[in-house]
Amino acid sequence: MTAPEGQKTEFAFGEGGKKKVKLVFWDYAELVGKISAECLVAAEHWANKIQRKIWEEYARSFEIGAIQMRKQSQRYWVQNKGSRVEANIGLIKTYRDPASFHAEWESFAAMVNQELTRTCREPVGRAEDFTARLPSGKDFEKNHFVKPDFTSLEVLTFAEAGFPAGINIPNYDDIRQEMGFKNI
Repeated sequence: MTAPEGQKTEFAFGEGGKKKVKLVFWDYAELVGKISAECLVAAEHWANKIQRKIWEEYARSFEIGAIQMRKQSQRYWVQNKGSRVEANIGLIKTYRDPASFHAEWESFAAMVNQELTRTCREPVGRAEDFTARLPSGKDFEKNHFVKPDFTSLEVLTFAEAGFPAGINIPNYDDIRQEMGFKNI
């Protein structure tokens, strides 16, 4: 991979353009290329078309580096309900960025705990009733409430700087409002 054609790698800023910053593109091209190739291999071994599309879009997003492909992978991921295996990979969570813009690399593979998932689905299904009772007021709520798809997981592997007790993904608000999200 090479830097996109015509893309500047050095920028002047500050008073009179006296300060400069140099951006180096594709520092991780070789590593991300390997991840992309493995995602395509994974795509061949999933149970249905949606799962295959998830992994194909992961591969495209890593190969091209475009957020649109990443978001498309998450649209497919949200549609994939009732799976016995859950997996997600990429720049997922913005835990440490106060602006919630820069995400950290995160990946996981897990098996669904069917019994606990069934037990917890009823209260999760009533989440809108519970949020209506909160003292925070409507200004702190979304315009349209979308119920999450809840799944309890037995984690096989999890790669990230920390280990959250639970996550709601994807983090893209447009996808959450349009299609929903998963609470895992």
